[in-house]
Amino acid sequence: MSSVDAPNVLTSTQKTLIRSWWKKATATNPRADSFRNIKTPIGERSIFGTALSESIKYAHSSISYIDNHLGVQCFGIIPTIIAKCGSYLKEEGLTTEGIFRLAGSAKRIGMLQQIFETPDQYGLQFDWIGYTVHDAASVMRRFLNHLPEPVITLDYYRPFKDTMAMSFASTEAKIEAFQTLIECLPLANQYLLLYILDMLGIFSRTCKVTRMDTACLAAVFAPGILSHPNDALSPAGYKESQLVLEFLIEHQERFTMPRSRIALVENSVLPRNPSTIGKFFFWLILNI
Repeated sequence: MSSVDAPNVLTSTQKTLIRSWWKKATATNPRADSFRNIKTPIGERSIFGTALSESIKYAHSSISYIDNHLGVQCFGIIPTIIAKCGSYLKEEGLTTEGIFRLAGSAKRIGMLQQIFETPDQYGLQFDWIGYTVHDAASVMRRFLNHLPEPVITLDYYRPFKDTMAMSFASTEAKIEAFQTLIECLPLANQYLLLYILDMLGIFSRTCKVTRMDTACLAAVFAPGILSHPNDALSPAGYKESQLVLEFLIEHQERFTMPRSRIALVENSVLPRNPSTIGKFFFWLILNI
């Protein structure tokens, strides 16, 4: 029996106030029961299990960075679910032991998936009241693991591994080789890969608290970033992917964001209204 319903404990006025407060507190984060019968309408667009090149058109958030070559501010886009989860995890999860390793609540993860699947905001205005960092980490991993192709697309699965296995004159030379490969990926994949590497690089620096060093982080994220269907039959292939990702995380600060063409047309083409930036970058991704 809840305290709201307990006789002789609260007055009628107090009960009314509490019920009113609870209604407001749960309005933006409904209970799991509320989602049981909610389905994405037929014909609506999904993000889980959908190609990144498709879902990024309608479920994206803007990121900004300084172009290393031109020294000007540029913009890119990443999936909204990655932006929301990444921001929350960096704010609240850097001192959480087992982050990315321990699973969140299955019920809440399902609720989050529904929220990030719902048009037309796709979770853009969502806040994290009632959820944990483990929930956020789990739904982020679920999104990545359900991509039809990993973030490093299958065309570049072998080149990334071969580059890792090659001997180079210096670490700098190997970093440059990986930079060249990264720039061969579709633009949306470049932004997503570099955002995730930056996030994992931050978490690797708090491994004494989280118990999640670079090797652990690479092991957890390899399936969604660098994998192949044949890996299911080849444990050695999975280990190779992990080693590649470890190197990318360890040296993530040395990789540069896409060499943007945006700065070249900034004064004449780039929208000034932030609400139109996403649409502009969607056009840019399809036309570069």
